[in-house]
Amino acid sequence: MRFSYIQKALGSGAGIGYEAMVEIEFDPAKDAANVEKHGVSLARTGRLEIVAVTENSRPEERERRFRIYGLLDGKAYCAILTWRDGIARAISLRKANRMERKRHEFQGGD
Repeated sequence: MRFSYIQKALGSGAGIGYEAMVEIEFDPAKDAANVEKHGVSLARTGRLEIVAVTENSRPEERERRFRIYGLLDGKAYCAILTWRDGIARAISLRKANRMERKRHEFQGGD
């Protein structure tokens, strides 16, 4: 399922470009699982006010993954995204934990 656009997101696959507008897609079954586990839909990923982006790839993974930290409704969140065929794909969205909030100096609440 494709939806909206993420503001100040990743640039084309290899680098990070904070001014890009990027189309986001996600799997509806993965979205339902994310809502069950984290209480938030992957569709909200496109509404993040981006604070930081870091690469989150592991050697055993076939594709590069990125952690996107940002604010939703004034609260700190962390999204995991990857690139498939030039489109950002949301994998996970959850509230940022205490260490992440401190590391990225979030001014928003929990």
